[in-house]
Amino acid sequence: MSNTKSQALLKVVEQIPMFFAVGRENAARVVQACEVRHFETGAILCKVRESSDALYILLSGGLSVVTDKGVDLAQIDPVAPVGEMGMLTGQPRSATVRARQRSTVLSLRKAAFEGLMRKHMAIARQVNRNVLETLEARLQESRSNYGTQNSELRSLRQRLAAMEQELGGLEGGGRS
Repeated sequence: MSNTKSQALLKVVEQIPMFFAVGRENAARVVQACEVRHFETGAILCKVRESSDALYILLSGGLSVVTDKGVDLAQIDPVAPVGEMGMLTGQPRSATVRARQRSTVLSLRKAAFEGLMRKHMAIARQVNRNVLETLEARLQESRSNYGTQNSELRSLRQRLAAMEQELGGLEGGGRS
């Protein structure tokens, strides 16, 4: 691989939240453990309920995340990871990921990732810290969303009760 290409891949890996602050040397180790893969439009990278055996970092193109019923959940654009949480937790894939156009990804197999983590404790510590911070941020966002949705639900219930009262008054007024 050319030095220019290696440097570009290194910059991409350093932008992935899971690998923030691992250091340039360790980011280079991550790049070396990855494989560049190409997917044609419509090709499936991973299927729902399959084993989470790799994470993908989109370099170019675009990916769609879809349910087993074909409902679009998300669109993935370049320099974004896919499948990292499943790979870390060992849980099966929660959705299918397919190329919405010709796409190039860095693929990091679970075995290669686990080997890096065992061999390089600095990578393991930083990745674990980053994952915990990501999970904490997602938890906070979920709590915030829950509070907002709960508030909206209360408001809708109040409006429904008011409408039912008004409707009851109209029905009662019509019987006189």
